[in-house]
Amino acid sequence: MTAARHDNIEGPAKVHAGHSRRALGAAAGADMAKDVAAGMQAWLAAIPSELWQVFGVCFSVYGVTRTVEKVRGVAR
Repeated sequence: MTAARHDNIEGPAKVHAGHSRRALGAAAGADMAKDVAAGMQAWLAAIPSELWQVFGVCFSVYGVTRTVEKVRGVAR
């Protein structure tokens, strides 16, 4: 149902209609969210630890470099 179908409802019934739509969406979304989370965990687990180390070093170097630039006033 769309919000436009409930425009003619007033008072508590209008609030209830909105909550029931959200409850149905949340129930479907919870199952989907679990599936997405499981897929993301599997995807991240497939990345080798050496690659995570490279990401970590690169991110750290970038962070330090940006901080130095800002302290020196080079960064805008």
